Amino acid sequence: MQAKILRYIKKNQMIQKNDKVIVGVSGGADSVCLLQMLKELQKEFPFEIIVVHVNHCLRGEAAEADEQFTQRLSEQYGFLYKATTVDVKAQAKKRGLTIEEAGRMIRREIFEEEAREQGASKIALGQHQDDQAETVLHNLARGSAITGLCGIHPIRDQYIRPLLCVGRNEIEQYLRSNNQPWRDDETNFEEDYTRNKLRHKVLKYLNDEVNQKATKHIADSARSLQEVEEYLITKTKKAMKKYAEIKDGKVFVFQKIASKDRLIQKYVMRECIKKIAGNMKDLSREHINMMVEMFEKEVGKKANIVDGIEIRRTYEGVILARQEKSKDVKVKQEVVVPIPGEFKVEGATFTCCVVEASGQVIEEKTYTKWLDYDKMKGNLVVRSRQPGDVIVTCLGGGKKKLKDYFIDAKIPQEKRDAMLLLAMESEILWIVGDRISEKYKVGASTKQILKIHKEGEETT
Repeated sequence: MQAKILRYIKKNQMIQKNDKVIVGVSGGADSVCLLQMLKELQKEFPFEIIVVHVNHCLRGEAAEADEQFTQRLSEQYGFLYKATTVDVKAQAKKRGLTIEEAGRMIRREIFEEEAREQGASKIALGQHQDDQAETVLHNLARGSAITGLCGIHPIRDQYIRPLLCVGRNEIEQYLRSNNQPWRDDETNFEEDYTRNKLRHKVLKYLNDEVNQKATKHIADSARSLQEVEEYLITKTKKAMKKYAEIKDGKVFVFQKIASKDRLIQKYVMRECIKKIAGNMKDLSREHINMMVEMFEKEVGKKANIVDGIEIRRTYEGVILARQEKSKDVKVKQEVVVPIPGEFKVEGATFTCCVVEASGQVIEEKTYTKWLDYDKMKGNLVVRSRQPGDVIVTCLGGGKKKLKDYFIDAKIPQEKRDAMLLLAMESEILWIVGDRISEKYKVGASTKQILKIHKEGEETT
């Protein structure tokens, strides 16, 4: 078994010459075995080991005995020893977590803090094949996708797990044959925790009644799925570069991705959530499907995903972003246009006057417009859109609902309320910054022209 573990460490390049490694040691069989394996590896090339023990304050005198055992073992091997005591039960209550969750989180925090203080680049943990199988079954029961079924990775960030190639029975047999004692945590035999139930009931049944190598086969399957995941991540990175754009804290995913394999679409959407949220906690299969299906929805449709993140359908594809506090972007003012004169709306200054059509040169400018004044029979106002607004968009005089025009012109929904309109009752003469009504274009029969200009903007 020793040779198998050492080969596994080398194959996965877990430890390099002159590395400094934090080793989490509880005193149990797995962590004691891990410590022995790393000591053997030191015979082949130099690297430093720092033992870190966490006393969870959950088992009274037994926990104290675990700490003393681990300290003696570390001193016997000549390793630097660091111990931390934390009231995990109190922390679980404070953080709103189960004791299991709090314990895992606190251990990680302590290991990573020690790594920073000691300048260590690696953190070695004693998880093995049985832990892998339990993790896979747990994630499977919870409805995880491929990522969850990959289970525990041999290397993930600074964490390494050299014992994933062997099972609990192999570890205990090895320690017995070398007359190496270890500490048993009696809570591992209780069935109050989910993982203990999986270990003592589900996995035991699979190994005893279905296949005696069930644990190993589940662990092997997890490794195969990790390889599939690695391939998909590579494809996802390429797809992200081609079909997604991150800008101003938002992720834009272009419509073209909808023609690609659905699995790649899902992985891209997962990565987008990760980019915005920093993690994929609480992201479910239903959320992923909802995001992919958004490409088939009409423009303007939106949905809440997780952690305050929203997805919205646009003309170009979809946008994912954190939900902002609602802002009233609608123009609050409605100003009657003085003719001639100058007026302001929402900070924008307009000037207008009436000129004779004869000899007038009509220029194509975005923020200066010439309109047939002879056809105007009522008061002009500048305002935002209202229900029932219409605009003439063809020479024949046919009216179109302003809402339909905005859709056809692909004007984003979030910009429509903020657009200023020159209107006469429900008839729109000019969408400021866009177009004028065909009905009010200057023609051969026009005698008087209303010239209106929005200042401070480009005029071509």
